Amino acid sequence: MTNNVSNAIDPTTLTPENALNNLCKISQSLLDLAEQESQALIQQDMLSFAIIQDEKEALSLRYLDASQDFRNRINVFRRINRNQLTRLETIQDELSVRTNDNNALIDQIKQKAEHVVSHGLMTAQEYARSARLKRAPLPSQTGANNNIETPAGA
Repeated sequence: MTNNVSNAIDPTTLTPENALNNLCKISQSLLDLAEQESQALIQQDMLSFAIIQDEKEALSLRYLDASQDFRNRINVFRRINRNQLTRLETIQDELSVRTNDNNALIDQIKQKAEHVVSHGLMTAQEYARSARLKRAPLPSQTGANNNIETPAGA
């Protein structure tokens, strides 16, 4: 579950072609993680899902830097290889779809968990209520033995 992108690169030091290639690689790595995330969600493997979240967070920070550089130099990027821009757009479209699908899966898991917890709480309350009804009342609850005097000095 590791990404394919090496250590962080300062995108502002790269040529526009290399910066765009770097942004494509980071985007593809995010897409790969999103696909791994989908599998973890489908298999309900929350340990893998949690590990992926840590990786995704680190990679997302790199993506933010690279995309900010892209926005800052958009006019320069428009003059370079159109195929590379199309590739980036395709990857980002796929990433958007995958992310929305994963968010829907997460919502389903969350709703199911909330239902299970709610049902568990209602079951526990019902159990406690039935246990109270089955248990014999204590003498202090019935008023019996209220006439017992305590010894002097006790």
